[in-house]
Amino acid sequence: HNDEVTDLVFFAENKYLASTSKDTLFKVWCMETQCCVQTCVGHRSEVWSVAKHPSMPYLMTASSDRFVRMWKIQDDENVVDKNERLKLVGTLQRQAGGRSSEIRFNESGSHLACQSNSKGTDLWYMRSEKDARKKGKRRERRSREKDRKKEARKKDADNDKSEKKKMEVLGGEDDDFSSPEAEEKHSQQQQRAKEGALIPSDWFESVIVIRTPVKVKSFAFANGTFSAPKVTKTKTRKYVGLVFALQNNSLGLYRCRQRMPSREISVDKVYSNRKNLTLQGHRAGIRAVAMSHDNQLVVTTSAHTTKVWRASSNSFECIRTLLCVERGVR
Repeated sequence: HNDEVTDLVFFAENKYLASTSKDTLFKVWCMETQCCVQTCVGHRSEVWSVAKHPSMPYLMTASSDRFVRMWKIQDDENVVDKNERLKLVGTLQRQAGGRSSEIRFNESGSHLACQSNSKGTDLWYMRSEKDARKKGKRRERRSREKDRKKEARKKDADNDKSEKKKMEVLGGEDDDFSSPEAEEKHSQQQQRAKEGALIPSDWFESVIVIRTPVKVKSFAFANGTFSAPKVTKTKTRKYVGLVFALQNNSLGLYRCRQRMPSREISVDKVYSNRKNLTLQGHRAGIRAVAMSHDNQLVVTTSAHTTKVWRASSNSFECIRTLLCVERGVR
C-alpha cells in the first residue's frame, strides 16, 4: 500500500489476508508466500473497513463514498487465475451521510451494519441463498417484462409513422420488429439467470438507519437476538441488538427489528434506545478544580457541567452534577 492501512481480515481458512487502505486499493495477500497476489481497484476513494461473512464466501468493503461493495471469494475449482481470489459482485448504496468508518456482520451473518463518521448507521438484513435466488428471478422477470413493453411501444411508434410504407413492403403481413440490441440484452439476462448470478440487492434488504444523539466512534453487535413480549398468542417479535461507543464517552444499547415491516410504521417502533451506560466523569476537558476547606469535597468544571465529588480513602464518587447548558462554564 501507498498509504495507511485501515483494516484487515483473514479468509479461506487463514490462507489469505485482505487489507484496506487510504490509497483506494483493496489487496489480497498470500500467507504462504507473504506476497500480494491480487489488487482490487473497485473503489474510487479511501477504503476504511472490510468484513467477512461468518459462513458464506463473501467480503464487504466500505469506503468514503456512499456505496458498500460486495466481493465473492472464488473457490479453487471455479477460479480461472490462481491469483484472482476475489470477484466484485456489485454495490449497495448507503443512506447515512458522511464517509464509512466500520462495517461488520453479526455473529450469525443475518445482519450487516455500516457505521458512518456521523450519527447514522445503516443496517441490512441478509437473505438466505434460497430467498436471494427467488428475489433474483423476480428481478429478472420484471426486467424482461419492462424491456418487452419498451420494445412494444417502440414498435407501435414505428408502425404509426410509416404504416403505409410497411404495408406496401410487407404486403399487410405482421413481422417481428425487435431490435438486435434488445434481443442481445434479453439473451444476456437469460444467460445470467441460468447461471444464477445474483447482485447485492438480491442478498440484502435495507432495514433502517439507526441515528444516535451524538457521533459514533465504534459499534458491535450483541450476541443472539432479543425477544419482545408476544404480539399475539402465536407470534413473538425478534430483535437484533447493537452497542454504540459514542463520542461523549458513553455507551448506547439499541434494539432493532430484524426486518423492516411491510406496512409503514413510525421509526421509534423499528428501533429504540434501550439503555445508556455513562461514566461519572465529564464529557469534555476539565477547566477548573477546587477543594473544600476540610478536603472532603472536590468541585470540577467543564464546558457544560459542574460536578461535586466526595473524596474519601475508600472511594471517589460524584454526588452532584450541575448542568450549564445555555452558556457553558468559562
